[in-house]
Amino acid sequence: MTPRDFEIDKDIRRASTLPARVYSDPEYFELQKDRVFARSWQWAGDASRVKAPGRVAPFTLLDGCLNEPLVLTSDDEGTVRCLSNVCTHRGAIVVEGEGHARSLRCRYHGRKYALDGKFVSMPEFDTTVGFPSEKDNLPQLPLERFGPLLFSGLAPEMTFDEWIAPVRERASFMPLDEFVRVVRPGGLFCVIEHNPLNPLTRLAVMRCEFDRDAALLRAGQTRRLLEDAGLRKIDTRYFVLLPWATPLMRRIERGLRKLPFGAQYVACGVV
Repeated sequence: MTPRDFEIDKDIRRASTLPARVYSDPEYFELQKDRVFARSWQWAGDASRVKAPGRVAPFTLLDGCLNEPLVLTSDDEGTVRCLSNVCTHRGAIVVEGEGHARSLRCRYHGRKYALDGKFVSMPEFDTTVGFPSEKDNLPQLPLERFGPLLFSGLAPEMTFDEWIAPVRERASFMPLDEFVRVVRPGGLFCVIEHNPLNPLTRLAVMRCEFDRDAALLRAGQTRRLLEDAGLRKIDTRYFVLLPWATPLMRRIERGLRKLPFGAQYVACGVV
């Protein structure tokens, strides 16, 4: 099987559905892991996990797909790195749990690394010729940040700025870092936004000089942004469904709050 045993037309008008085997054949899955997932940027965790100097946070990159053991570290200067979490001696896991550490030590044979991944020492290897070398250091992976979110990759073929550009264009107005900073743990953060699925709302926005060129986000898009920012227990509700503020109309509106007809919606999450 080759990666191009079917044709993809660049003209969307002539496009057709991919063959079913692309979604079910294990050979295609292995091919996609190498050609797509290993060569692109992936979410690596929340920056708050390694906010303090000396913090280490192991994780698996794309668990169930790439299954690559990595570890986030913050050195004494607060510089955050993404390192391989596999010992360069016998392939054992180096960091087994999240916490504070002065250095990284493999429990198998005691090989020790600094928080930047540099080899430090190993028992009974003091007289070994040509040791250590660069290959004894833990490999360092690229690490970038978007708001409170960290991203890494095994071998990204695109720069992070190119890859994240469409997201920045759509979500640059949202101060993701501020969402967590200004709300204490357990606090509620809410976003109230116009509902682009409501035709009267779209008409009002089009006629408003202040809202010229505004990009309206659907409730699902806002929900995903809140999830990416690390918020929990996220809920969305629509409101201003009916123009009459009578008690009966308000009760009816409360019953319709999950339907995407309201002029606006609120998306809330717990920090």
